[in-house]
Amino acid sequence: MIKRLFIAIFFIAQIFFGLFFLLVTSTKIKADSPSIIINELFPDPASPQTDSQDEFIELYNPNDFPVDISEWVLKDNFVGKPVHNFTISFGTTIEPYGFRVFYSHETPISLNNDGDIVELYNSSGELIDNSESYNKAKTGQSYSFDGGSWFWTETPTPETQNIIDDFPNKEEPGDSLPSFSSNEIIINELLPNPAAPQTDSKDEFIELRNPNGFTVDLGNWVVQDTIGSVKKYTFPAGTSIGAFGYLVLYSRDSRIALNNSGDLVSLFDPSGGLVNSTEDYGKAQAGWSFSFDGEYWSWSETPTPGADNIISEEVISEETKKSSGSATKKKSKRAYQPKLSSKKYSFKDSDEKEVLGISSGLVDNAPDVLLAGENNRSIGIIFIIFGGIIGIGYILYLNKNQIYEKLSFFKQESK
Repeated sequence: MIKRLFIAIFFIAQIFFGLFFLLVTSTKIKADSPSIIINELFPDPASPQTDSQDEFIELYNPNDFPVDISEWVLKDNFVGKPVHNFTISFGTTIEPYGFRVFYSHETPISLNNDGDIVELYNSSGELIDNSESYNKAKTGQSYSFDGGSWFWTETPTPETQNIIDDFPNKEEPGDSLPSFSSNEIIINELLPNPAAPQTDSKDEFIELRNPNGFTVDLGNWVVQDTIGSVKKYTFPAGTSIGAFGYLVLYSRDSRIALNNSGDLVSLFDPSGGLVNSTEDYGKAQAGWSFSFDGEYWSWSETPTPGADNIISEEVISEETKKSSGSATKKKSKRAYQPKLSSKKYSFKDSDEKEVLGISSGLVDNAPDVLLAGENNRSIGIIFIIFGGIIGIGYILYLNKNQIYEKLSFFKQESK
């Protein structure tokens, strides 16, 4: 009796697990999907709206399947400002090509009017996306992503496609910046973990690049790391960087120690305005530099202080080698020189995927999601087939006497 009960429970379990894996496949939701975009920020609402109620952060799902963002974390993380975290409640899902807006009255995040940056982490603590940092919020305008660059727009669009005004980022009277400021000097390369015989205390470096056709005075500009023990370096008066030139700041001079476990470097002008910042590079590989190619940040096995960056075709981390042997390239959406356009942009056009930048790698991991679904489907089918075989075998076992009698009867009839 006990043996029969055990076999029945085993048979039912096989069918249950099979149906479970098929159900998981049919939902096509992956909690750790990297393809969720921070799409729009509204840091300084115009009256009668208020900062405490009407500021918002908008997320966008560029996938053709829903994404569960339960227990993901939104964070504002601007240098020198308090950091606020908001954990998204369990059961929160963004539908295909859908939006989710988080207002300031439902989160502890208060976007700074004098500059901020927003980051999105999944439930495992991995950085999924980050906004471009803005310098000074424009009252009543939202900071919006057009699929390649960030722009200020006079038309905030919570829960719907962004509208980028004609000639975005046009400076208003009295809002112009000094000739040495925003977007004119780029943090171009970091070496956080020099290989022996080089040392962290002497040979780490931060490289700046001047993309202009004229010399830029860096006197009293500040370079600062932002994670762990924060350290600043102020360029002395008279420091300059030549036209289309480079300036390399070594750790032996700056005393800035870049963390091997991850860091982010920012550059400020003499007035304290943010000029440029890097991505958080995560775990640093010995002897590799974190390099900017004009559009993306990537690891390069060839550091090039004072010269053009060399970006490897494929960047393979030791961790990835051990686990699967697949190649990974860390990318961001940071465009250092946004192009102005005389037309309006929107996310969901007929050329939707091109506008979103899907072809450029924002959803490179989507095939992994589909592959995971196919694996679940295969596992489910195997469980059901195996369970079916066990069930049929069990039925035959229970009726073995009757089957034997039937076979004996047919054998006698054949004689």
